[in-house]
Amino acid sequence: MIAPGSRIETSISDGTIAAIVMGDDRQPLAMSAGHVLVGHGTPAFCPDRVSGVQIGEVIDACDNPLLDGAVSSINGVLPNAAVLGLGVTLSATARPAVGNRVAKFGHATQRTDGVVTAINRTRTVNLGSLGSIRVRGFIIDPLPNSNPANRLSAQGDSGAPWVLTDNAGRPLPILLGIHVAGGQASGGSARPFAFACLADEVMADLGVSLWQPDLAQPLPFMALPGLRPAVPMLVATEEPAILRGLPRETAARLGGLEPGQLVHVLAVKDGWAKISLKGNGRIDGFVWEDLLVALA
Repeated sequence: MIAPGSRIETSISDGTIAAIVMGDDRQPLAMSAGHVLVGHGTPAFCPDRVSGVQIGEVIDACDNPLLDGAVSSINGVLPNAAVLGLGVTLSATARPAVGNRVAKFGHATQRTDGVVTAINRTRTVNLGSLGSIRVRGFIIDPLPNSNPANRLSAQGDSGAPWVLTDNAGRPLPILLGIHVAGGQASGGSARPFAFACLADEVMADLGVSLWQPDLAQPLPFMALPGLRPAVPMLVATEEPAILRGLPRETAARLGGLEPGQLVHVLAVKDGWAKISLKGNGRIDGFVWEDLLVALA
């Protein structure tokens, strides 16, 4: 099965599919850690080279050296968007916050649960024969009072999806991170930890969004935790302004904003305004901030 949580293998590595994603052409792609899908054109197999089928070629990897992500084409196999072992179909991404409860499903350790303990960290990750990489992301520790020997990571988990859960441990359809590696806490402690890249950063770099085969348009990203008060603004163009699914020129078009239309700006970064059309906090897309003007 080609789905988030299932095994994927190349000629030099193996790991787990993080998500089924799509580019502007809406064709499904398998996303995993870049050190799993290493080398453009490398054949990718699922579940393995011996018994599996070749699903495609690695077609893109993150340009940012601090991000560990890549995508492979999917040829002749219908993917499933539901995460194995977690029972949710990913519909949005979000930024983690310290204290968030999370769960992942990797083909090596199956389901593991933890809590986010640090964000915006950069670590050097040792990949054995592949050398080492410097990666930016967040740290997950086991839940308080859990078994200290509980493994959060093992070889083959790289690329696995970390999703947000509620306080009861029920997985939510919100992708937070892409598993990169694990280890033991410093200072002689046997307590394990896991390290993951920010999913939204990786996907923005790759120019992809979550695959939504039953929708006419890709779903935009959510912002967690919490939303800042929206700022009402007007579209200041003579022609419709393009609303995009990601903050980049090559992202899929979600539609047009009419001249003079009222929109609600949730945030601005690198010249892109994050838009809520109804002012209800839901992110409906991104538009150039220069195309907007504040209310008089």
